[in-house]
Amino acid sequence: FAYIYYKNAGRAPDFVPDHQTAAQLQDIEWVQGDPVTLAHGTVTVVIFWASWSKPCKKAFQWLQRAYERYGTAEHRVQFAALTQDSKQEIEAFVKAYDGPQLTLPIGIEQGGMTKAYQLAHETTSIPTAYVVDREGLVSWYGHPLASLETEIAAALKNKSGQRSKTDVYAEKEEKDIDEVIPGGL
Repeated sequence: FAYIYYKNAGRAPDFVPDHQTAAQLQDIEWVQGDPVTLAHGTVTVVIFWASWSKPCKKAFQWLQRAYERYGTAEHRVQFAALTQDSKQEIEAFVKAYDGPQLTLPIGIEQGGMTKAYQLAHETTSIPTAYVVDREGLVSWYGHPLASLETEIAAALKNKSGQRSKTDVYAEKEEKDIDEVIPGGL
């Protein structure tokens, strides 16, 4: 714990980016769903995953539900699940998947998108989701089960893409306090 605190002393934790411009989705072989491109005015969730990862398998049930909820004409949130697995591995994953039918767009990338997102944000864990706001900026990233739905809702509400770190911390702190002390302070 002390090492993590020291490493992050004086700056925001790694999961709150400085609104970096998101890399365009390119060089992707789409094996399921329609191709996804970043578009001004549209919120996009980019997920990096692997078929062999147990945490990814667990996250996919929630991701599919989020896609069904937010990928509607009303919300217009795009989802792109990117992996470096082979087409055969993806097909086997979808076939063996134990949950609602997977309709989430899935694409194969050869590492360029991983470098553009994962390395740019100094993270190597999977699954990792990135919320790209309407202005094309990465407004949040982290484990999809952490607070992705909250971050999607925030990106949908915020038309300017100017969600500050202070806003994120204030919301998280308020939520944490309410969990410990019902009703807050």
